[in-house]
Amino acid sequence: MSEIDKSLPNVEQEIKLPSEEEVVEASQENIEEQVGPEDIQVEQDEDGGATITFDPEAVNQPGTNEHFDNLADLLPEDVLGRLGSELFENYTQYKASRKDWEDAYTKGLDLLGFKYETRSQPFSNASGATHPVLAEAVTQFQAQAYKELLPATGPVHTQIMGIPSRQKEEQSTRVKNFMNYQLMNVMKEYEPEFDQLLFYLPLSGSAFKKIYYDELLDRAVSKFVPADDLIVPYTATSLEDADSIVHVLKMSENDLRKKQVAGFYRDIEITPGYAQETEVEKKERELEGVKKTRDEWCELMEGTDVCFAPVLDMSEAPQHPHNKERKTFIDLEGVTQPAPAPRFSRTEPEVVSSPSIVGEHTNEVLSSIGLSEEDISTLKTSGAVA
Repeated sequence: MSEIDKSLPNVEQEIKLPSEEEVVEASQENIEEQVGPEDIQVEQDEDGGATITFDPEAVNQPGTNEHFDNLADLLPEDVLGRLGSELFENYTQYKASRKDWEDAYTKGLDLLGFKYETRSQPFSNASGATHPVLAEAVTQFQAQAYKELLPATGPVHTQIMGIPSRQKEEQSTRVKNFMNYQLMNVMKEYEPEFDQLLFYLPLSGSAFKKIYYDELLDRAVSKFVPADDLIVPYTATSLEDADSIVHVLKMSENDLRKKQVAGFYRDIEITPGYAQETEVEKKERELEGVKKTRDEWCELMEGTDVCFAPVLDMSEAPQHPHNKERKTFIDLEGVTQPAPAPRFSRTEPEVVSSPSIVGEHTNEVLSSIGLSEEDISTLKTSGAVA
């Protein structure tokens, strides 16, 4: 005690720590100070629109995710309605502007296959075989282009800029090997879809490849986009000159629902599609060996003694006449699901309630083993039970 400096004033100080709400508010004010109007540039366009340029890293500060939000969830319904109408109108106009191209493309697809027809000219039973010369030319182009663009060493090549050095050469080799590994080993779909692209390229005059990051797969994916699925104004000389670009994505209602659950699209009610098969799609289907669609086969075999049934997804199965008549599906609290099976003539199973949620019967179960309400409350507060 003798070593204590008693000359120091004995003053009691109270230190007040900020609450969690105050910390968040102060952080938000700091972000607003850092991201000001100078970080965002708005340029007025001649057509009345505006080009907004900003740095996502500057705007999307730690603790905020607004920059990556889906705009469709933030815009009012009337604005979304106008955007949807404008998009569909552009799609209709763009598709109509390239009708001549679609007709020529359809004729080209029609010339690919081997054909045989009965002829009476120049004499009866003259040879009616049509050899697909166009198919041979397409196959030769595909083989030669594949060999050049996708060699055994990989499609990526690197070139050293400036004065070469050992360090630059090693870095260049690492980059090349890494990129080739990603394309040929990680992205399993890259090679087969590239081969498909080379087949359709000489037929349509253009073909496209879309590479993007897929959050579900947690990697970059490669997607071949046929020319008939990428719709731009026919007057555009390049994609950069096009007023807008429409990519038609064809997917089943089941796949669409998966993307809704994953957060890619808005979680809205899905209405049945109304799009009819185009001549281009029909020719492509025949070229791939699919002569008839599922619905066409059903129409052909319905009412006969053929033992068959169409393959339906979960959005179609409950609406099938057979399943509706048999009451194969039930609706429980807004969720369509298979009914209990098997069913008997005298004993019909019933669904008493929906599946229990976590913690619904906690009190009932713990009380049955002798715990008091106070004990149960303590367990819930500690997080030991739900």
